[in-house]
Amino acid sequence: MCVINLSDYTRPARAKILYNHIYFSDLPKEYKLALLDERGYEKILVHRNYNPRVIEHMTQARHAGTVAPTLYLREFLDNLENPSRIWEHAFRHQISEAARHLLLALTTLSDETKLENLEQAFQTFYEFRRRRFGFPTKPGDWVDALRELDGNFIKTGKIGKDIVVSFHNPSIRDFMEQFLEKSDGDPLDLLRGGHFYEQYVALWRGVRGHRYRSIEQAGPEFLAALGKNLWALSARTIRQVRQGEDVGVVPWEPSPESRSEFYVRVVDQLHPKSAAQFTGELMASLAVRWRAGTADREDLVRFLEFLVGRGMTQGDEVFLAARACLLSGAETADDFRAVAKFCETYPESVSGSERDALKVQFEAFAEDYASHWDSDADPDWLRDIASDLETLGENFGVDTESHTQGLLERADEIETERATPEPDDDDDEGRWSGDTVVDDVQGMFDGLQSDLKDT
Repeated sequence: MCVINLSDYTRPARAKILYNHIYFSDLPKEYKLALLDERGYEKILVHRNYNPRVIEHMTQARHAGTVAPTLYLREFLDNLENPSRIWEHAFRHQISEAARHLLLALTTLSDETKLENLEQAFQTFYEFRRRRFGFPTKPGDWVDALRELDGNFIKTGKIGKDIVVSFHNPSIRDFMEQFLEKSDGDPLDLLRGGHFYEQYVALWRGVRGHRYRSIEQAGPEFLAALGKNLWALSARTIRQVRQGEDVGVVPWEPSPESRSEFYVRVVDQLHPKSAAQFTGELMASLAVRWRAGTADREDLVRFLEFLVGRGMTQGDEVFLAARACLLSGAETADDFRAVAKFCETYPESVSGSERDALKVQFEAFAEDYASHWDSDADPDWLRDIASDLETLGENFGVDTESHTQGLLERADEIETERATPEPDDDDDEGRWSGDTVVDDVQGMFDGLQSDLKDT
C-alpha cells in the first residue's frame, strides 16, 4: 500500500499548510506578524524548497526564538535555502530506523525510482543491517516507513500506471549525499547490502563525482563487490511516451558494454598495474558476444574509443571482434548511428566495398523506417526522426529527402488534427480562477493578521 501525493504542492495547499502551522503554533504574536506583515509569507509559498517539515520546524517557538522577530522571516527563508541542519535533526531524531534505511537506499538509486525497485533495495539493505546489528524488525516496516516519509522527505506519484518515488526536493538528496560522505560505515553497508547494479555506480561516483571517503578507502573490497555484481539486476527506467503523454516507465537496463566500461575504469583507478589480470577474461567474453553480432552498438563504439585510448590497437582481437559486430547486422537508427561513428573515427579500418555495402543497407532501412510510423505518432517525434534520417543519410551518402519530406508533412497533418480550439471568451471561470486563488490566499492570511493585531 502507498500514499499517493501530487508531485508538487499547489499554491492553495502550500498556503493552507503554512496558515495552519502559524495559527496553531506556540510562536509569540510578534513572530507570527513578522511572517504576515507586507505579505512576507509569499516568499515562503513560492520557495523552491518549500516543505512541510521545514515549515513545522520553523513555526516552533524553541527554534524561531533563537533570532529576533525582525530577523525571523530572513531566518525562515535561510533555512528553506539551506535546510541541511533541519534534515539532519529530523533524520537522526524524528524518524524510525526503517525510514532511515529507506532514505539511505533511495540515495543510491535514480531520482525517479519505481516503487517496487525501491522496496527490493530497501529490503535487501534492511535485512543486511538487521543481521549485522540485531535490531528488531516487523513485517510492516516497509509500508510504515513509506507512509512516514511521504510528503516530507520523499514524494510518490504516478507516471501512467506506474508508481515512482523520489526525494521531495533536491536539498534532501544533497543532505543524504553529504551524510554519506561524512559517514564511515553507511556507504560500506550499502555496498555490502546492495541489490541493483546502479547502486554500485552511485556509491563509486559519490557526491557530484567526488567519491565517498569510506568507499575510497575500501578500494579492493569495492572492486570485489563490483566484479561479483557486475551483471546484477538493474533498477534503471525510462519514461514511456505515447501521443505526447507519459503512460508509464519501462526498464532501461545498462548494456554489457556500458557495465564493462565502468568496470574497466574502476580497475584502472584501483589496480592500474594489474589491469590485464582483472579485465582479460571479461574482454574475451565480450569478444565472443561481439563476433556473434550481439551488442548495444552505440555503447560499443564509446567503449571502443575508451579501449583504444588506453592502448588497444586496431589489430587487436577484441577490436576486430567489435569491428565485425559494427559492420554487420545493423537494424535500427541507433545501430546505423554507431556504424557512422565507427567509420568516422577509424576510416582506415573500413574498406570501400564495406562502405558501399553499408550504403545499400541504409537505403533499405531508411525507406522502411520512414513508412513505419502511423497516425498515433507524436508530431515532434516524427520531426526528430526526419532530422535523424537526414543526418545519417549525409553520413552514408544517401539522399533521404523523399523520406524526410513525407515525415514532416505527416507531422503537420497530425498537429492540425489534434489542435484544440481556444477557450471561449465567455468562460469567466477559466479566466478568473487563478485570480480567485490568489485572492483567497491573501484573504486567509490578511484575516489572521487582523485578528492578531486586535488581540
